[in-house]
Amino acid sequence: MAAAAQKIKIDVTHNKDGSTDIRVPDALPGGERKGELWIGFYDTAVKTKIRASENRGETITNANIVRTYKRIGDWDGNALATRVDRKALGATGRDGCVVILQSAQSGPIIGAAPFPL
Repeated sequence: MAAAAQKIKIDVTHNKDGSTDIRVPDALPGGERKGELWIGFYDTAVKTKIRASENRGETITNANIVRTYKRIGDWDGNALATRVDRKALGATGRDGCVVILQSAQSGPIIGAAPFPL
């Protein structure tokens, strides 16, 4: 049986001034100690009209379409607190954001926190 995925709780707080505070705790005992912190902004629903094929004329709704995805830092296993400017990172007009902690070098995701805007 595969080992259970690590679940590091990421705390995200959106501030009225347009900034976002992100806090990542210390690594879990025996867990991953190196990672990359990412932030993505998404639209919850986008309607697309199909122009060709057997579904021509139909409209589908795509969910959680990521519009901007940027690396915001490294994590070394120690508690990390950072503040980012949502507008500068591409949040304008988006419905939500997600902060992701990914094991180093494109490894598994070890923590994530979605948050509506």
